[in-house]
Amino acid sequence: MTRAPFRTLADFKGKKIRVLASKFQTEQIARLDAVGIPMSLGDVLPALQQGTIDGAMGTMQVFTGLGYYDTTKYLNETGHAYVFSLSMVSKKWLDSLPADLQAMVLTTAQEIGAEVSPWEVGFLARQRKTWVEKGGELNALSAADKSEMMTKLSPVGDDIVKAKPELKPLWDQLVATAKSGM
Repeated sequence: MTRAPFRTLADFKGKKIRVLASKFQTEQIARLDAVGIPMSLGDVLPALQQGTIDGAMGTMQVFTGLGYYDTTKYLNETGHAYVFSLSMVSKKWLDSLPADLQAMVLTTAQEIGAEVSPWEVGFLARQRKTWVEKGGELNALSAADKSEMMTKLSPVGDDIVKAKPELKPLWDQLVATAKSGM
């Protein structure tokens, strides 16, 4: 989400983009020739209003829900990363339940899981519609720019892990899980 339209990768050059305080995000923005500015969500709107930052990396649901369209008209869904919700229970707790209750918890989790994805897809569609209805503009990178962006960003995780070998076991597990489609 940005104060000015970002329709090409070249539009990112030299811009200040709010990111989470994570090397994984600051490095992504750096590889787009911009500067990642770690900032809490509560500081983003005033920073945008004052021109301290040019944009923010985040999710449509947050930006629309907080009414950022009043300050920043432009939103480009790059699709280079995803934010998702996850529900978990303690294995120790689950194992402490009688077999019938364990089965009930697992069955309920599967039922809810089947409902969540379609709901989220619909919710995202409603947020896009709201963004546009409130005067916002949705932009997309060209296929060539999207391909170039993915080429620049796809090695970020592996490169960070090379510099921090203690992350490698967890990183390998995350990559394997993503490739398996869960």
